[in-house]
Amino acid sequence: MNSIDGIIALCVLMAGFALLLGAISGQNNSLKEATDSINSKTTAIGCAAIIDSMFANSAETYEGKNECVIEENKTISKKGITTKSFEIITKARKESISEVETLEHYR
Repeated sequence: MNSIDGIIALCVLMAGFALLLGAISGQNNSLKEATDSINSKTTAIGCAAIIDSMFANSAETYEGKNECVIEENKTISKKGITTKSFEIITKARKESISEVETLEHYR
């Protein structure tokens, strides 16, 4: 009987380790999704701030890198499987460069 008890105890111990590894793996996936969500939203907000600043200050050009998709009045950023957007105050578009509409009294 002692050998059967030992085998059962070993099986229970291995099942416990499997549960622990599964929990750690699940937490790791959740952390990656949360990090992608935060990075995506931060990038969209940063792009919107640049475009709004160009609009309000009548900037002719912006020399930095813009990692967003610009559609009408929002910026869209995608990191991993997460996509976030942020509203901007003017209409803009991005072909090879970003084009921002400005009002006449800002010029």
